[in-house]
Amino acid sequence: MTAPTTFPTLRRATSADAAALSTFATRVFVETFGPHNRAEDIAQYVTTSYGASLQAAEIADPAIVTIVAEHQGALAGFAQVRRHPA
Repeated sequence: MTAPTTFPTLRRATSADAAALSTFATRVFVETFGPHNRAEDIAQYVTTSYGASLQAAEIADPAIVTIVAEHQGALAGFAQVRRHPA
């Protein structure tokens, strides 16, 4: 097995990432949970959880940090950290 020659880069998401993040998150969710759930339940969940406008709002929210991973110019992953008052 050969080691990869390039590695993903991590950065904070910007509003320009909202549409790509929406598409990526929807695809990952559907691929992961779709086979084990009803199609209408999956559709409702991704519509309310991963829409581009919601992603843009979360990226703009100072209480949420969204990190994206890019590999060779394409979105390869993401993570979100939500700050809540103690």
